[in-house]
Amino acid sequence: MKIVDEKKLFVKNKAGEEIECDVILRFRDEQKKRSYVVYTDRVTNEFGQLHLYAAYREDASPDLKMHPVATKEEWKKIRLMLDDIKKSGEYKGD
Repeated sequence: MKIVDEKKLFVKNKAGEEIECDVILRFRDEQKKRSYVVYTDRVTNEFGQLHLYAAYREDASPDLKMHPVATKEEWKKIRLMLDDIKKSGEYKGD
């Protein structure tokens, strides 16, 4: 994953091609000491919903490697934030 600016990043697909994606949300989890990014490749499913992806970086890590979000707990927090944004147009925080 290569972050270009606050609103764009590039990820490699399974074929190894770089795909431009739009950043939907960035946030930092103080308890876990991780920085997160939620993004989309602008592809929709059969219901017209965007595919969303999320990744994190350990704040203490010396490299900039991003890891995919895999836990239900983290996805639940992300969904709550996105629901908040969808309802109000602005994230209000925890």
